[in-house]
Amino acid sequence: MNYMGRYYAWLHDPLLDEDLRRELLAIRQDDQEIKNRFYDDIDFGTAGLRGEIGAGSMLMNTYNIKLASEALSRVLLENRQAIQGVVIACDSRHRSQDFAREAALVFCGNGIPVYLFSEITPVPILSYAIRHLNCAAGITVTASHNPPQYNGYKAYAAYGGQLPPADCAAVLSYMRRLSSLADVAYMTEEAALRTGRLHYVGKDILASYYKEALQGILSPEAIQQNADLPIAYTPLFGAGNHPVRELLKQAGFHNVKVVKEQERPNGDFPGLKAPNPEEDDALRLVIRDAKKQGAALALATDPDSDRLAIAIPQNGEYHKLTGNQAACLLLYYRLSRMKELGLLPKNGLILRSIVSTSLADRIAAGFGLAVTEVLTGFRYVSQQIDLHAEKGIPLVFAFEESYGYLCVDLSRDKDAVSSALYLCEAACYYRSQGKSLMDVMTEIYETYGYQEERADTLPFPGPDGLHEMAAIMAQAREELPEAIAGKRVLAVRDYQAGVRATGGVQEPLAYPKSNVVFYELEGGSWACLRPSGTEPKLKVYASAAGATQEEAHALLDAILLDRKDWISK
Repeated sequence: MNYMGRYYAWLHDPLLDEDLRRELLAIRQDDQEIKNRFYDDIDFGTAGLRGEIGAGSMLMNTYNIKLASEALSRVLLENRQAIQGVVIACDSRHRSQDFAREAALVFCGNGIPVYLFSEITPVPILSYAIRHLNCAAGITVTASHNPPQYNGYKAYAAYGGQLPPADCAAVLSYMRRLSSLADVAYMTEEAALRTGRLHYVGKDILASYYKEALQGILSPEAIQQNADLPIAYTPLFGAGNHPVRELLKQAGFHNVKVVKEQERPNGDFPGLKAPNPEEDDALRLVIRDAKKQGAALALATDPDSDRLAIAIPQNGEYHKLTGNQAACLLLYYRLSRMKELGLLPKNGLILRSIVSTSLADRIAAGFGLAVTEVLTGFRYVSQQIDLHAEKGIPLVFAFEESYGYLCVDLSRDKDAVSSALYLCEAACYYRSQGKSLMDVMTEIYETYGYQEERADTLPFPGPDGLHEMAAIMAQAREELPEAIAGKRVLAVRDYQAGVRATGGVQEPLAYPKSNVVFYELEGGSWACLRPSGTEPKLKVYASAAGATQEEAHALLDAILLDRKDWISK
């Protein structure tokens, strides 16, 4: 079906919401706008659904939410998992609560029990709730750190991690077979409550999560001695506000100040280009308040509270740590304390994505542990946690460079809520020793070497964007550079082909196929190309090793400036 056929199929669907119908009628004379909205059907990928909110087959709306929920219902029924039920949560974005409710009523219409959070809820707590309630699946309505016009639908498996690729493919297959909303089972909220299929949840699950998170503390006496540690925090208008502050309060912290302008949920995210802790702009107000307070650290969580950024004082100003730096700080602290307390497992599991810092490998080696690399996307982390847990191998730490960390096997997704607690705990521990967190970062570099990373993002909007990215990735595979920024290319990993090529010799890569090209450079540096899994963007990663921080920084700049030699854009 072409774009105009899709447009009229939607417009004439008698079950279409009237607000969507009005929006479609308003564009009936605009062929280009119709094409932009209906040039294809939205894809249910490994991150579920994500797109701008609006009427159209490529956009986020109740129509696509219902189709996705019906498709997932059929997968659960086919796998005989439906009786276990589904737990659903959402963040503070526009239409999130509406989308979550509509999804719930489709599952209920299929006879599947639903546990729906009554308030906006962080992603890690949704992930925790899946295993806590022994559900077959979980859904969270969120677009994470994207701009206000976006929303999404993220699906999780029974083990608490994001839905595996095979299950995503099964959901997409069912979605493509649904011709209209007449194919969707649906139940009113009144009927769902009356029949006992819909259950509102919240407080009990949060209480259980807090209890288990507090058990992950390694230095309770340090927190008691430093309960007045000044902490500045912003939830960036999102779901983290209450859970982060409540967890810190229960741990004993009583000097936590929240940014008032960004405290309450607001899907417009006023004053922000995007509610993304990776961007310096997102931390502007919390750093302002941290300076007034004299805070030991400034924290920011994104709207669904899976990502956490931290800024710490340095020479009268606040320095924002990269996701890699914060991860290394957490890893070093927890390994050190576990060793001191005799709690460090000999076979403990440490995980990082292939585009995250290899400095973590050297830190882990210093404690007799190895790091396992996984593909980018926390679903690969959660799969490994689950596989190793079945073998009795405990999680010690997991992270991604994009400000996502997991310190304990509580959630099976990035957990900004508990990570905020453990960072504050680390600050207390080192404060008791007369050290700042910046002192500890310097200690890490001087012990394990300097490594600096950065990622650039190249946008490819519009219907032709995906084709342009595909051409660049094809060129990266065909025209291999001999050197980047004066550093010899020692090996090239093509995760799509599943091979690592070095010196004319190819060896297999033991990873699922993924559209990634990775260049290993001499001296421990590297560069990498990867299309985003959630947006029409190409990610360009680089990591530089150096004898000093200045040397590493200069090489990093050179690698990214030199990208014209290994990327055509």
